[in-house]
Amino acid sequence: MSGLEREGDKTPGAYRTNDVQIKGSSHRPPSFVSVQADMQELLDFVNQDMDRSFDLLKVAIAHHRFVWIHPFGNGNGRTCRLITYAIMVSQGFTATTGYRAIDPTAVFGADRISYYAHLEAADSLEPADLIQWCTYLLEGMLLDLKKLERLGDHRFVINDLLIPSLKRAHTAGMIGAEVLSVLEVFAHKTVVRASDLAEAFDGTSVARSQLIRRLIDHQLIEPIADGKRSYRLVLSPGPLTTFVLRQLDELGFLPQILRDDL
Repeated sequence: MSGLEREGDKTPGAYRTNDVQIKGSSHRPPSFVSVQADMQELLDFVNQDMDRSFDLLKVAIAHHRFVWIHPFGNGNGRTCRLITYAIMVSQGFTATTGYRAIDPTAVFGADRISYYAHLEAADSLEPADLIQWCTYLLEGMLLDLKKLERLGDHRFVINDLLIPSLKRAHTAGMIGAEVLSVLEVFAHKTVVRASDLAEAFDGTSVARSQLIRRLIDHQLIEPIADGKRSYRLVLSPGPLTTFVLRQLDELGFLPQILRDDL
């Protein structure tokens, strides 16, 4: 929040020094006088050793309690999401780099109205309302894992994601019919050598090599490693990225927070 003019904070990087009201919410966060103690209690809870079967319940409870305390003048939502990731990294559910096994953004960003409604319902701190919040968050993560499982299905990725994405690019005029046929070979085989393109491209071996060079120059394919003569599709970042994202959206894989930017 430091240095931001429109949505800055009087005490960036420090707990708030005044009482606040959350816009659009009936919840009144605790007085600034108790924030330090409330946050220490929350952090002690987060760092407490407990049965691993309760890890994701801990995530759900900690996420709500942070927002409930509302410890900063501004940026609480962003900081809460960062803390949620940090807890899940420490638990081994996700990672700071590479592929994320569980992505809580799929819940936070899937339906913002529902997310805020469940958060506010839990503000009562009544057991039934807190259980409902935890159920909402965990069911959202389970749904995301089921989607992840579909992305691990080779046939689904080829037939439902990659081929339709390439056809979208062709319909949009980004690639021609011949290039579409060639790139479909890449989608089916994953790793391709020049000789694999013989059926999709009617030309000599020299012409195929020239085609591969053009596809590389247009960032549609890339060598699997420096000096290698085997190639793969470039899905991100590159010209095909938008078409892949739109296909993922059609398949229901993009949360609302990302869909709004397409």
